[in-house]
Amino acid sequence: MTLLEDVFPIIPAANSVFIGTMEPAPALRSQSPPATRAEAKALGLNRYHTGKPCSRGHVVNRWVSTRQCVDCAKAADARRYAADPEKMKARHRNLQLLTPTENLSKGNRFHV
Repeated sequence: MTLLEDVFPIIPAANSVFIGTMEPAPALRSQSPPATRAEAKALGLNRYHTGKPCSRGHVVNRWVSTRQCVDCAKAADARRYAADPEKMKARHRNLQLLTPTENLSKGNRFHV
């Protein structure tokens, strides 16, 4: 083992094992997302794919927490930002000051 390997250990590719462990990565990560919200929720995933279009015609993954399609969620975020950019910037600044645990405890009602 060289000095370089002591300082920067060689980590296998992310698709073969979890980074920092030698456990094999779950097979589900290389497969498509589940087709139902219940399956995704049972597996602890945050998205699923029904293959059916949403009310606006997008055929993309949906969020488990809100059942909203990913593209519609992006569009809603863009509308909120366009309506009041300073409010959104302040909100993001405040969230960046918190740890992830504090962030979730602030009442994120959509967190699964």
